[in-house]
Amino acid sequence: MHEMHAKKAHFQHLLFKLGNPQLHQVRDAKHFKHPIFQKSTRRFSYIIYNLDMLTNAPAEQDVAELQSSAAFRHGVQVNFQHFTSTEAAVEAAKQRAFSRFTGSPAVRQTPTSRSEMVVSVGEGRLTRELELILWPNMFRRNGSYGKLTVRFFVSKTTFKR
Repeated sequence: MHEMHAKKAHFQHLLFKLGNPQLHQVRDAKHFKHPIFQKSTRRFSYIIYNLDMLTNAPAEQDVAELQSSAAFRHGVQVNFQHFTSTEAAVEAAKQRAFSRFTGSPAVRQTPTSRSEMVVSVGEGRLTRELELILWPNMFRRNGSYGKLTVRFFVSKTTFKR
């Protein structure tokens, strides 16, 4: 019984770090395919529309790091600078153009695509919410273990050269 309380406490702490989002939906979900699952379990859904709320939550641990955007060059992650001003972006473009003539490794770091988590209210029916889904008593043999799912949208931009 104590172990179940500890698992529940971890999720409650996560909700606290996320600013105590409102409960969006509670329903019973059925699991027929796997014999290790309960036939039916309660499913709790929390929806968040602000990515800044999520960025602070994993800071207390060092197992997983939240990376909300990344740049890739043909499938290999590369450094990507996000510029705060147009002037800084133009200066960086000049440096990249000059490095093509000098053979600098900056040419090889130019990304071909960029992926980014998009969390926002959106417009009309189109939303880009982050959803936390908890099944607290999912497993048949040990009711103290549950499942936490985090759903979010990733936008991918491909750069043509």
